[in-house]
Amino acid sequence: MTQVVVSRLAGSGASIKNYCLALCTAICGLSVALQKPAVFLLALLPIILFSALDAQYLRNERRFRSHFDKIRSEDWAVQTTFDMSPAPSASFWSAFFSWSVITFYGALVGSIIGLTIIMRLAHGRFV
Repeated sequence: MTQVVVSRLAGSGASIKNYCLALCTAICGLSVALQKPAVFLLALLPIILFSALDAQYLRNERRFRSHFDKIRSEDWAVQTTFDMSPAPSASFWSAFFSWSVITFYGALVGSIIGLTIIMRLAHGRFV
């Protein structure tokens, strides 16, 4: 049962990345259509929000994994409790700066900034 929750949280993290990429692509397309490089920078807002949400999902996934390890090591004669309060806490910032979050969203931020610069050079104006 706990493994299903961990799998669902991992799947949700992948879905969040997909939603973020789709939204950023739409914003970049709008910027190109309007020929306004400043609109590219609007894509930074969903990147920040989705990266925080993804880090929170990863944090909860880590908590459930540690809870599963605790359940697995318990005696089978004892009734298992699914209360998360005794689960070891996982830091939000350690999840935020994990390789799966910071690499994806960092590359996305770099791409947005690079596209903004290219668009600015191509059109000669920022706004």
